[in-house]
Amino acid sequence: MANIPHLKLDIALDKLWSAWQQERDASPDAGISVSLRFVNDLAEIEALGFETHAVFGDQALGVVRFKDIPRLTSHPNVIWIAAGDERRKHLDRAVRDIRARASAPIAGPAVDGVWFADVSSGALSSIPKATGKGVIVAVMDTGIDYTHPMFLSQITPTKKSRILRIWDQGLKPSAVTDCPDVSLLASSDTYGVEFDTTKIETALNGGADLAHKDCDGHGTHVAGIAAGGTTFLPLFGDASKVGVAPEADIVVVKFLDNGDVFYTKPDNSQGAAVSESAKYRDGLLYCLRLAKKLTKAVVVNMSFGEASLPGDGLDDDARWTDSVLDPNAAAGDNNFPQGAIVVKAAGNEPGGDTIAGKITVPASGEIVVPLGLLDARETSETEWRNCGESVSSPDLEFHFWYRRPSAPLSVQFAVKFPYGSAFSADVSAGGKLELGINAVLGPPPNDIAVPSAQNVHRVTIDHKDLPAVPHPSSGTVQRQYVRISIGAKQSGGTFSYHSRDANLHATPALADGIYELRIRGPQGTVFYYMGEEHWWSGGRMVFRVFETLQNGTPRDTTNIVSKTEQTIADPGGQNVITVAAYDDVPRDPAFDPVAHSIASFSSRGPLRDYSDPASHLAVFPKPDIAAPGVEINSALARESKSTGLHWPWWYWGVRFQELDGTSMASPMIAGVVALMLEKNSNLSATDVRTHLSAAPRAAVQPATPPASTNAYGAGMVDVVSAHKDVP
Repeated sequence: MANIPHLKLDIALDKLWSAWQQERDASPDAGISVSLRFVNDLAEIEALGFETHAVFGDQALGVVRFKDIPRLTSHPNVIWIAAGDERRKHLDRAVRDIRARASAPIAGPAVDGVWFADVSSGALSSIPKATGKGVIVAVMDTGIDYTHPMFLSQITPTKKSRILRIWDQGLKPSAVTDCPDVSLLASSDTYGVEFDTTKIETALNGGADLAHKDCDGHGTHVAGIAAGGTTFLPLFGDASKVGVAPEADIVVVKFLDNGDVFYTKPDNSQGAAVSESAKYRDGLLYCLRLAKKLTKAVVVNMSFGEASLPGDGLDDDARWTDSVLDPNAAAGDNNFPQGAIVVKAAGNEPGGDTIAGKITVPASGEIVVPLGLLDARETSETEWRNCGESVSSPDLEFHFWYRRPSAPLSVQFAVKFPYGSAFSADVSAGGKLELGINAVLGPPPNDIAVPSAQNVHRVTIDHKDLPAVPHPSSGTVQRQYVRISIGAKQSGGTFSYHSRDANLHATPALADGIYELRIRGPQGTVFYYMGEEHWWSGGRMVFRVFETLQNGTPRDTTNIVSKTEQTIADPGGQNVITVAAYDDVPRDPAFDPVAHSIASFSSRGPLRDYSDPASHLAVFPKPDIAAPGVEINSALARESKSTGLHWPWWYWGVRFQELDGTSMASPMIAGVVALMLEKNSNLSATDVRTHLSAAPRAAVQPATPPASTNAYGAGMVDVVSAHKDVP
């Protein structure tokens, strides 16, 4: 019997192979990862072109190239090859879950959605003013793939873009005229390169590609969730994946993944470096002032955060943001009380796993905290940044915040190396200790303190004595900050950390990678802590509270408590809408056991309160609202890292990927806000919070307050109710 390849292919792979046959000249070596069931010798199958990645019994996971499928399927050892139908949550399901996308064309009042997009044609129908039309969705992130069909309003006969502006803060301009007008920024000098719609459409229609790229892909994904449209490539795609505000205008600030940024002076010379805070404030004001210039309402999405912040919403950038968005302020060039909303991710620092928690000083006035540094990088030394692999050896950090006591110098921190014989000197508020480690392998191993330098492992304790900040209720709050940093040893063009190696030491010595931290202070002093994860292309490192001391003694679990609550480190401010993430279908029983459970990674409130317990003033509640954030399928940037092969559709613009995080939940709400602003462009942050909270769906798990409020805020967003509540 003649070989009929599709008899051994599942439906998904058969479709992809057929599409490749029609356009094989466009991508002759294209392929896809599959599961291959086999018998007997796998080597014979590999000789025909199958690339094995892993073997599990009679199944091999790997890559096939479409051109090799006839040969592979003709071999008697090949039983079945499957690409697999998607058993995952798509963007269309998430948008339906929040009741934005209806299940049928809109023919009257909203029922289960406010707009409907026909999958086969992309035709939109909606209730009045409910697609985001005329409203700007601004995305401060890693950039955007401006070629993706989700951001086009027209494909033929010429391509038209819905993107009004892209400001790439990290690009070096050829002249200051390439930069945005300085009147749009907080800084007095400009920088980066700005692209308007004309430049974007010139590139789309045969001109040279823009220098701007979304190398990470995060920003493109986020923009697709908030404002991805119904435009798609006929025959090769459909309108199943549509963002919440499909007709909104788009503005993009590439704020992340930029590297070093410098101002450009009026004479085109290079100025000073631009700080992260300046980039943030310039980026936000750019979005707000540009929207004002264009006489449009705007919602700005911020799917980023900083784990080192105090978690009370009173850090400097948050307080600045609150002042800019103050609903009670008079409108001006620095004040946007109405028609300008900022939506921010609550964060992915979940707590409950010894990365976040609370420490209380016992009656003895002293406690020892074991901090474990786990290295699981698989020798990787690079990160994917700026469309390439770059060597990265950042300091690994641990953060502590506490209320300033009446005797500030009474709180002291000291460290002991993993194989050190004693604790270092104590470091009080205002002090700093920098030590190098000469790790003598032994036996027995012995860590000797030496001067801090690049060619040795390093430990730093920085104990900040911080000024008081205004409390939103009244009075002031003064909190202190301690950062423990572990630096990498640079040697021979490579680097290493003095850590527990997850790959080389299956049964490491007790002390491996455990740094003991001694904290002294008045009885009852409370410290909020946050560890850190850092990801490389080949794995990660984790810095967290460990289960035992260096000698194997279990740590104090009464006064060192891992917490799920109070893990929102960077809420953005009182006048920012802070978003948590839930999972709309049950997945892992251990983490997301039932439909609409709060996502296991979603950071939770309440915010930390460092005010004097005698007067204990309430801090504003966070998060505000929750939206889907697990396995969200949205736009994939063409420049983002991809180690696999692509089917032909990818090259033609049908590019999507699934991502998890409050980063995905935040643009869901940003899109909802765009729908609300189309109905009423004069809404303030207070108005938006009120309407979102008017009739949300109830929390599921955790279901009862205060845990539900700490996790979901007001509840799960309901677009129909929120939009209806807007006057």
